[in-house]
Amino acid sequence: MNTGMEYEDVLMRNQEYAAEIKRLTDELAATRDRLAETEDDIRLLLKFHRDLMAERDTARKELMLWLGERCSKKELKQEYKNRGWEYLKEM
Repeated sequence: MNTGMEYEDVLMRNQEYAAEIKRLTDELAATRDRLAETEDDIRLLLKFHRDLMAERDTARKELMLWLGERCSKKELKQEYKNRGWEYLKEM
């Protein structure tokens, strides 16, 4: 009779372990899904950042070209310095 009780205890613990494993597996799957969403968000933010940087660089070049048509090279270099930008020789 004692063996029957031990079997019932082992069976109950086995079911508890199985329930805990299922809970942890579900939690892991949810965490994996959140991580995938976060990675997608990071990719979108990086793309947005690259696009903004490209637009900024384009606007900067257009401004400097416009200024270059209206002032001397020395004045243009000073304008770069005033803005804290690195002077690009190809301009």
